[in-house]
Amino acid sequence: MAAAAGVGVIRLADCLGSPTRADTWLAQVAGAVPTTERIDLDVAPVSFVCPYGAAVLLSVCQHLARERGRPVQLVGLQEHVHAYLRRVDFFKAGAGAVVADRPLRWGVEIPRSLASLNVLELTVVRSLREVYDATARALRILTTWLGLDAGVAQHVGCCIAEACENVIEHSRDSGVLVAQKYEFAGWTEVQLAIADLGIGIRQSLHTAYAGLDETPAGWIRRAVAGLSCRGDRGGVGLSEIRRLATQTGGSLLIRSGAGRAMYAPGHAWYSDLQADVGGLPGTQLAVTLRSMGGTGRRTEVQ
Repeated sequence: MAAAAGVGVIRLADCLGSPTRADTWLAQVAGAVPTTERIDLDVAPVSFVCPYGAAVLLSVCQHLARERGRPVQLVGLQEHVHAYLRRVDFFKAGAGAVVADRPLRWGVEIPRSLASLNVLELTVVRSLREVYDATARALRILTTWLGLDAGVAQHVGCCIAEACENVIEHSRDSGVLVAQKYEFAGWTEVQLAIADLGIGIRQSLHTAYAGLDETPAGWIRRAVAGLSCRGDRGGVGLSEIRRLATQTGGSLLIRSGAGRAMYAPGHAWYSDLQADVGGLPGTQLAVTLRSMGGTGRRTEVQ
């Protein structure tokens, strides 16, 4: 695909269908951004988009749009992927930062219900009111499909709300929350993603602990271990999100700046990007919670 004058093209593989593949793409794209005025993302190979995939794609488009002063264009969207992105309010959340190269085909119906118990659209959180409204909807999805008792459900809700509040209080930016329910043979899971383009975990903690020296991944490790900018207020934080996710057989992926961490039952991985590559600003979380029992199918759009 030839690039027009002044247009740089970033070509994606089919990399947005799982948090780990989407995160690998983030690590690669950081060092491969053209220096042109306009950026096109060739997304023709993308066949499926998970919540984290949608959140990081939006974050990349917003970041590039801020740098260039013009929206990023998605080129070659497959029709069902385009319909899904419309369904989850991708272009609404990214208004001014991302556009499609062509309209959705006439006659395509996008199943939609604002009371859906299967999907929470990409919801921008800029205020505590928006945090609580979005958290309440996410919690309804979790309690419906994961069979949480009242106490656990309340705790999960507090964790989600705090992660979103961190976006407002510490990132100095707005963020997005998105969730989707899936069913597989043997289990049901809810995937959530929270993303912002703020100052990130490293800068947020370094402000409070200026004498502490760490790598980008080391700051994430310390944050998950309980280090917090909240001072005397404390907080349930990333440690509880990790515990809740892994106890259900799920996982937590955290990316902040050039640091990455992945937590699964009994395992933790940390890595840093090369110092000369840099990384996407802010913090991006992918949370997966599971419940045993399912119908053996994956529900994509409801």
